[in-house]
Amino acid sequence: MRKKITAASLIILVLFAFTFVSGSGNINNSNQFYRWLLESGTPEYSVSGSYRANFDIYKEYGLIVYGNHFSVPDNEYRAGEYRYLGYTYLEARYTNQRFPNDADFGIMPEDWDYINVPGSVESWDSLEQTTQKPYMLHTRLSGHGATTLTAADIGTSKARIQSPATWSNPGSIYTYKSNDYYATFSVPSMGIGVLTASMNPEPDFIETNGAEDTVGIKIHANASVNKPKDEVRFIKIVFHLPEGDRVRFFHNTNSVDIYQSTSLDIPDNLPDSVGLTATVTSESIFGDKLQKELNCSVRFEEGLSTPNPTPRPTSTPGPSATPRPTHTPRPSSTPRPSSTPQPSPSATPTPTPDPGEYLPIKEVDLWGDIQYWGGNTHRFLALEKINLKVTVIGFVRRITVRLSPELESMQYTNSLGHSYDYSRDFFGYYVEFPKDSTIYPNFSSWPFPTAEWSYILPLCDETLGWSEGRKKNPYKMTITALGWTGKTQTVVIDDIDITGNVYELLHPQPSN
Repeated sequence: MRKKITAASLIILVLFAFTFVSGSGNINNSNQFYRWLLESGTPEYSVSGSYRANFDIYKEYGLIVYGNHFSVPDNEYRAGEYRYLGYTYLEARYTNQRFPNDADFGIMPEDWDYINVPGSVESWDSLEQTTQKPYMLHTRLSGHGATTLTAADIGTSKARIQSPATWSNPGSIYTYKSNDYYATFSVPSMGIGVLTASMNPEPDFIETNGAEDTVGIKIHANASVNKPKDEVRFIKIVFHLPEGDRVRFFHNTNSVDIYQSTSLDIPDNLPDSVGLTATVTSESIFGDKLQKELNCSVRFEEGLSTPNPTPRPTSTPGPSATPRPTHTPRPSSTPRPSSTPQPSPSATPTPTPDPGEYLPIKEVDLWGDIQYWGGNTHRFLALEKINLKVTVIGFVRRITVRLSPELESMQYTNSLGHSYDYSRDFFGYYVEFPKDSTIYPNFSSWPFPTAEWSYILPLCDETLGWSEGRKKNPYKMTITALGWTGKTQTVVIDDIDITGNVYELLHPQPSN
């Protein structure tokens, strides 16, 4: 438990209810942070204008704090932590749960004698009442060795909220004891919301004989959030079209499936592609913001009455500068055969130029978010997010990613007989292969377009133990690109190792 605070400080410790747009992992610099505050309606400065919201503290603690450790006079420093992080919006000192206890009387928090704290009742009234308030009341508190304690057990007049929990951010609760010591508890986040979205043009391939300047198409787009629709304020899709942006807005739903019409100018020089982009944004009723950029393309080629074009010339690929492990396809790779398109009966057959060994994949880059073993290995933890970037040469229709069956399985039973479900026990959604693992290049970086894909690995058997002992053969990832000729190229990453899972890196700390 923490040292007592002066009575003068207690008088002004009143909550300002903040809403959070996204988790700290989604905000990577101060410019994004302050733009996020503006968009969410969260004040950038404290009530008097004396202190500015601190990006560095938000990044480390996940909390909105004004000023910093040095803003608080005589702020005590111990064991690498300051007693106060800074100030609340109303300029009360913001207590730091990581600061070491001043005393430990051997009594569990469940048995402490809590007393009323000014501003507590008002702090609960400031929450979203249907979901956020019950969550803050009945979720088990963390800190000081508490195991079953909730804010409801303490009472709303004795537990004041410093910050509320949202999908992405933890909450903080301040309490005061009859022995003149305070204690700060945390409430875990509700769980990060995941926005899934995609779009595809219909059709995605057009043959033209030059008689028209424009062509009409439809864009099929869908988006969903793995949260109850009552917690989703809106889903917005902004199509960035040649004629200008078109905004589609949907309130109080967690899933949309729509079509958007547009017209495209036919490129002067064929074959060529026209890229289309869209931005999908979803916001929770708590202010969490989720965003995803989408892209697709329409391929234009001359009609069958003219000879098929030869491949677009490209510059010689340069060496990769990424420190992560990459796979460059071997020159000896042989494209799979495919049937040659047949001309219409009225057309005069013409020979198709031999494109030679057209190998569309230039480079494959695979890495994990945690990188526990460094960035130069394909060794991951189960439940770790992995990221794939495929760089191609010229036009590629699509890329399909497949994994070993164990890494695609949505259910897992361990050696003790305990079963786990990818959706029910962890993420609230399933990943369907190959539907959700088919990606499309972004042609804005021509002549070397890139396509990216992310996936959270399921629980699965280890291939490599913590002591480096080999338990089974590594898993595989297969990347198949469909080139403009209709031929495919496949690259295999066959050295994917799994050791343990992300929960084995969480180490509870003693309360004192």
